Amino acid sequence: MSWERVIINEETAGALPRKKKLLPGKTKIVKSLCASHLLRLSCTMETAEAFESEFRTLVDELRKGGEGWEVRQEPPSRAYLHVSLPHWGDEHMNGIHIETYVLGGELAARSAPVALHCESGCSFQRQFMKLFHERAAAHIETWPGNYTTQLVNSFTACEISVPFASTPKETVQKLLTEIRRLQQLAPIVDGIIKDCTQAESV
Repeated sequence: MSWERVIINEETAGALPRKKKLLPGKTKIVKSLCASHLLRLSCTMETAEAFESEFRTLVDELRKGGEGWEVRQEPPSRAYLHVSLPHWGDEHMNGIHIETYVLGGELAARSAPVALHCESGCSFQRQFMKLFHERAAAHIETWPGNYTTQLVNSFTACEISVPFASTPKETVQKLLTEIRRLQQLAPIVDGIIKDCTQAESV
């Protein structure tokens, strides 16, 4: 429905069909509701653009340090990214990676996930999930926040939901903190990859 058919003033109210005739006293309510909806829509768009800008800064930050971490975004670049090491097999964004994003659902909920995934592009996905839980769960339980870990029937090895801060910049800094925390698990992930790869070659 177009806004022209929704926003009605006193002059046009009398021209409506009998069943849809709007009382003059109600027109202010309709116009107020429409204006409120447009304002919320505009604010949401501005917030989405702010997060996209902050994610571009986040990409630059994650690529610093010379530690070999790769960062990928699906085109067009939005507030969504993968972080992985070259041997994690995420060149097609369906391997092992750390993932975070702020899209429509996250803007509405005012929280965003940071997770370690092992997706279907990994040939030993099921075994990875089993070993990851065995080797990393106890360590993750010592971390602050409400991290969850999964068993075999999932591609999410562990995840945390990060509440929004007061600004997109501050929120993205909180996401970076959790990404850095998950990067600490790289030796465990590398060990699992090595063991699974060797088992496949036998």
